[in-house]
Amino acid sequence: MDSVSANPLQNSITKRSKINRSRPAIAQKIVAFQALTHLEHSRKSAREAASILEIPNSTMQTWRTEKTVKGVLEDEISTFFATPAGSTLLSHIVVAIMYNNKCGASGICGAQESLRHSGLDKYVATSAGALQNFWLRCEECILAFGKQWELKLAEKMKARKITVILDEMFRKRQPCLVAIEAVSNYILFEKFTEDRTAETWKKELEKALKDIPGDATHFRRRKFF
Repeated sequence: MDSVSANPLQNSITKRSKINRSRPAIAQKIVAFQALTHLEHSRKSAREAASILEIPNSTMQTWRTEKTVKGVLEDEISTFFATPAGSTLLSHIVVAIMYNNKCGASGICGAQESLRHSGLDKYVATSAGALQNFWLRCEECILAFGKQWELKLAEKMKARKITVILDEMFRKRQPCLVAIEAVSNYILFEKFTEDRTAETWKKELEKALKDIPGDATHFRRRKFF
């Protein structure tokens, strides 16, 4: 086949080098694109707006389609994270979490570091006392949620025999009694008690099983210290 031009270089299509843009940069372009296409007196078409922003129209449409499909423009939180400020904040949060998990401390000190590194300490109380009280409220909610669903699921549970595996752990000299249902691995209770006598075990098991329609046969495994 004859070439269109005698110069082979003129017959090739020059490919644009791929530009990797950060999330904040993409968010800025999308916001600017929406502003240009929604002007009252000098509204631009999608192609004109993309040209002004020096972005291929197909790329801009892909960005906007991805945002819509993922729901970024469908609720307030997602819309915020689609803005330049929201995107930057999201990046700071992710980096702070990654840093703390890899290099930071745990517990309350780790939470303080994460809040400071992400910049959220400007809006959230980060003192040890405030975070400790917040976590205590979280624990109470978790326990209440577990109890609520335990009762709800027990209503539909058929009466049957279950096998409970018992274990004992120790914090210094104080025993912690642990009971787990053998088939489902469901933890019936974990509780620190004054002693580990048979009477104490019996009392705690009856308390844990009183709302569950089943008879328990107990298998005692060896203790781990």
